[in-house]
Amino acid sequence: MRGGAGWCAAARESLVLLENDKELLPLSRDRVRTLALIGPLADDGLNLLGEYNAFPTPHPVPSIREALHELVGDDVRIVHVRGCDITGDDASGLAAARAAARQADAAVVVVGERTRGGYFSPDRTDGELKDSATLELTGLQERLLKEVRATGTPTAAVVVTGRALAPRWAAAHLPALLIAWLPGEAGGRAVAEALFGETEPTGRLPVTFPRHVGQLPMSYDRKRARADADDYIDMPSTPLYEFGAGRGYTTFRYDRVRLTRDSIGIDGTTRVLVDITNTGRRAGTEVVQLYVTDNQASVSLPYIRLRGVRKVRAEPGERVTVGFGITAGRDLTLVDERLRTVVEPGTFEIKIGSSSARIHLGATLTVT
Repeated sequence: MRGGAGWCAAARESLVLLENDKELLPLSRDRVRTLALIGPLADDGLNLLGEYNAFPTPHPVPSIREALHELVGDDVRIVHVRGCDITGDDASGLAAARAAARQADAAVVVVGERTRGGYFSPDRTDGELKDSATLELTGLQERLLKEVRATGTPTAAVVVTGRALAPRWAAAHLPALLIAWLPGEAGGRAVAEALFGETEPTGRLPVTFPRHVGQLPMSYDRKRARADADDYIDMPSTPLYEFGAGRGYTTFRYDRVRLTRDSIGIDGTTRVLVDITNTGRRAGTEVVQLYVTDNQASVSLPYIRLRGVRKVRAEPGERVTVGFGITAGRDLTLVDERLRTVVEPGTFEIKIGSSSARIHLGATLTVT
């Protein structure tokens, strides 16, 4: 494959799995003998590149369809239909999408945004100078998802995008949702491998996915008053998917968080240790996240701030101890009212979780 092993590794690690109800993914070659591959981006390799790329490209870029054919060979029959376009209201392809899904053991629908043609393409729906008034899927793409899902065939959506979206219907009704962040020329292979379990999605959201554009601006490190805000009258005020969200193909249990020193000076250090156990049936990777809350700051600060990330792989039943170093002068600072970067004495809540909203364990650190 062109691009080299490094590019493919980067594409693999960028994928974020947000939903996986009843472990639909990874697909099994034993159970899925016919796969319906549907959507306007299923067979478009150039659209995986993003807007800033050489156009025309100096060499072919495999699409997700081509990569799947290469990966599964004759083990799985792939029925491919486009279904609809990225934009517009042409519904003539929806009947073929329904027919493909009905004859398949599982369906993968690849939707998202158009970047084909690069920066100078007039048809882009994503990228510089391509703002959107909403964060919904454009054109008939959400309807395509609904039509395929209505056939009763287990359906996974792959969303190719360069920005946060608000796919509320997909989040509520589809068993599997995989985000592919314009994964580049090796992206087709990376998506194919993730769908069939050759690799595991280990990416986590680097941004917040809101429920609605009306929630913007929205970020995980909002001030405490915003973090504690009441719900809207017509929907929750929480994100659709929070910063740091994502999952793999197994489950983990968090146990026994502790500090090597629970009281330090303003120039002191300590370590946070936590045990995690793979409670699933497969080997897998957990992305353990460390957040800090300052309980007595003299100025208004974000409610939580990310201060560490560790990727940990474990076999089924294996327990691993994960460690983070905390240095007061690096991790506990603030800019005070005189614009000085300082460490203030007080208590800090040390929080260990699998996302900014899924905090599993905590401890209190005192700075004297």
